[in-house]
Amino acid sequence: MHTSLLTRRLILVVSFVVLLPTYCLASPQDSMVKVFTTATTYDYDSPWQVSGVEAWSGSGCIISGQRILTNAHVVSNAAFIQVQRYGDPNKSTASVIAVSHEADLALLQVADEGFFKDTTPLELGGLPELLDGVVVYGFPEGGEGLSVTKGIISRIEVTQYVHSRLNLLGLQIDAAINAGNSGGPVIMDGKIVGVAMQMLEKAQNIGYIIPVPIIEHFLTDLKDGHYDGFPEDGVVIQSLENSIFRQTLKLPTETTGVFVTEVVPGSSVDVFLVPGDVLLDIDGHPIANDGSVLLRPGLRVRGDYYVTAHQLGDNIDVTVWRNLSKKALSIPLTSRQGSSLRVKLMEYDVQPEYYIVAGIILTPLSFNYLASWGEDWVKKAPMRLLKYFYEDKEEAGEQVIIISGLLTSKMTAGYQDVAVDKRVVSVNGQSFTSFKNLADLLDHALTKDDPIILKTEDHSVIVVSPQEHRKNEKQLLKLYGIDEPMRVR
Repeated sequence: MHTSLLTRRLILVVSFVVLLPTYCLASPQDSMVKVFTTATTYDYDSPWQVSGVEAWSGSGCIISGQRILTNAHVVSNAAFIQVQRYGDPNKSTASVIAVSHEADLALLQVADEGFFKDTTPLELGGLPELLDGVVVYGFPEGGEGLSVTKGIISRIEVTQYVHSRLNLLGLQIDAAINAGNSGGPVIMDGKIVGVAMQMLEKAQNIGYIIPVPIIEHFLTDLKDGHYDGFPEDGVVIQSLENSIFRQTLKLPTETTGVFVTEVVPGSSVDVFLVPGDVLLDIDGHPIANDGSVLLRPGLRVRGDYYVTAHQLGDNIDVTVWRNLSKKALSIPLTSRQGSSLRVKLMEYDVQPEYYIVAGIILTPLSFNYLASWGEDWVKKAPMRLLKYFYEDKEEAGEQVIIISGLLTSKMTAGYQDVAVDKRVVSVNGQSFTSFKNLADLLDHALTKDDPIILKTEDHSVIVVSPQEHRKNEKQLLKLYGIDEPMRVR
């Protein structure tokens, strides 16, 4: 069996420790909150059980509506949350009212309204400039009190958020890093310009914060009472920095853009864009030959910034070069970030799915499962599984379902080498696109006495006897301490 899944807290929790600058106009310390989380970590290697209960702390701040803004990873998988205002010895019970794992943001509420007495909600500011000085507040490990620190904005770019593995706008700050400050506000001129998020490993004084445009996207998304997430376009592109390539496409002089190599089935751009198109602009912003767009004078970022800046359901306007002419398109953004991946991104706040039939453990392939190989999962996990992590879906809505393990018994004898960590592609000759679809096929097949034939991606065959399954299921589950034979969402 693999090593247990490590909590992402060890990777993500960050802090900034420097000195309070003299230019700070107002101290928001009365709105600072320390967050205490007790969380359950699920074991994706043995999905019917938990790997343990852990406790940690993070930071947050009070914003409008008697809400506390913090990181999603500070309260992920939480079983119990307490919050403590700066300078108050008492703790209050809190709960999550909204979470964006994509943006690593969460909002907490406290039932005791007295918790907010004599506090002033912090307001959101704007997007800083490079070299702007900012102040970071939080509760890093190494002490109990509030830490007030400073740094400068050293980089503004689309970067990968460790918590979700998605690419969104981020700000890099130069500062020392300690654990416990995750979720703390980053302040400039008395207003929030970001939330402390993560650190760059193997580097000193490099941390990342979530900027206001991402925070505002999260809060705007929630105005209808439901969180939808960030959209994605579903297009794979190639740069047009090669002049011979551009000449071959017969692009007009001075026209720039990127070449569309692939369109993901079921994505927002499916049926609107086709391979061979040249994307020229997004929402009126010209795309350079390297795929970048202008965010502000002198600052360029990845072109997909203007996609994720939209809400799901919005339309995005693009111009393409197709059949030697320009064509304007308005594309509805219908697919969510990560939805086009064949392997689920990191899941939080939900129990893993599984289905046990005749001692065979079936589960959707997810990043959580790959991470059960430990921090070096990229090197240790089977290549036949890793390939799916780096590929888009074959079809819209498709999930990769694998045999994650076997419960040793007469029913599973001889299947260890041919079954474990392999993808199942059919049940009695019927293919499926989702775990729910697979579960329905098995439920139906188990009501009959005919053998059930499972086929794997490499054409191996696993035969299940419904009679043997019914005869031995209870005893086998009891032997392994399993309360439920399946968990399907």
